[in-house]
Amino acid sequence: MRQSSCSRWFGTSCAVLSVIASFALAPGARASGTSPAQPPPKELPPPETASTPFGKPADSTTLSIVRAEAAKVYAKGWDLAEAAKKDLAAGKSDSAKKRFGKALKKFSEATELDPLYYQAWNMVGFCSRKSGDLKRAFEAYQKCLSIEPEYAEAHEYLGEAYLMKGDMARDYSVGWCGLSASKIVVGGPSEAHHSSPSSNRAERDWIVFYSEAYELSLGRTQSFYAELLPELCQLARRMNRKVIVKLHPFESLRMRKALVDRLLSAEQRSLVEMREGPMTPDLFERAWFSLTVESSVAVESTANGVPCFLCSWFDASWYDYSKQYAKYFAGYPLDSPQRIREIPQLLEQFQITEATRQGLQTPISAEHLESVLSGE
Repeated sequence: MRQSSCSRWFGTSCAVLSVIASFALAPGARASGTSPAQPPPKELPPPETASTPFGKPADSTTLSIVRAEAAKVYAKGWDLAEAAKKDLAAGKSDSAKKRFGKALKKFSEATELDPLYYQAWNMVGFCSRKSGDLKRAFEAYQKCLSIEPEYAEAHEYLGEAYLMKGDMARDYSVGWCGLSASKIVVGGPSEAHHSSPSSNRAERDWIVFYSEAYELSLGRTQSFYAELLPELCQLARRMNRKVIVKLHPFESLRMRKALVDRLLSAEQRSLVEMREGPMTPDLFERAWFSLTVESSVAVESTANGVPCFLCSWFDASWYDYSKQYAKYFAGYPLDSPQRIREIPQLLEQFQITEATRQGLQTPISAEHLESVLSGE
């Protein structure tokens, strides 16, 4: 049971931990200088596999139109990528880099038109890697497999080696998933940390709670919000802070606002701001501390010098992600909502060291990554 679930976890590209870049090539597979064998589609997929640009419900005709437009853009990107490959083979590296950059824009445009176009996400990953943007490549490959776990092109990369961003991912994969340690390579993209572990902590005015779509797994969203938010508001009022509720992409802002309005008083509600959309630097720069249940943002927060607390009293997941975070100091577990009141005192003992950061993510050079991907 564990092993099959772990395989599914790899197939969806670590949707929760977000610490495993699952795209290592088997020896003898295509070399890194070649592109994935996914030419422009000649036939459109069934409408139900496509989506509108804004995720709104649409009929099959609209869905087919959206995918058709995305496929046209994908085809242009493909031609540019093929031309870039030829330039690279001819030793014209500058020209190849420019063409890969143009191809990347086209494939990105295709994903904007149809966010579920996993073949385009795959090519975003490929072109990003060829352009030297390893972080974006990691994220794009993860997105591809999160949409289509059985995508054959992506699974060709799941061969003899697994690329892990840090020791925490390696430890989890060996101890929980049962992978062989000899098949694991540790290395992630180099990223600059936005903030130091302890500077200006008293000046930071946000308590950032990273919410999740609990209805999809744990359920009991209303009872959890009822336990958590009043405690956060009480602490925010006492310490002159503001509560930021950062929503997961799968959550509805309208529904979450309605829930908060039902649960909180007008005074409490004045202390809360609901936010949706992508992650922004201010979520780390202004955070006094952050909270989550088992979101991978615990790792991001820690890497950016922001102490993260885990709502362990609510965590009913049997995957033990939060325990792994705590083991590698990427989060401090709270066993009850009342313990939120102790956070100011806990912060005095909270230290995020460079060793902690290195355990979460160890940089890998572009040359080493290429050798791993090509099976050399």
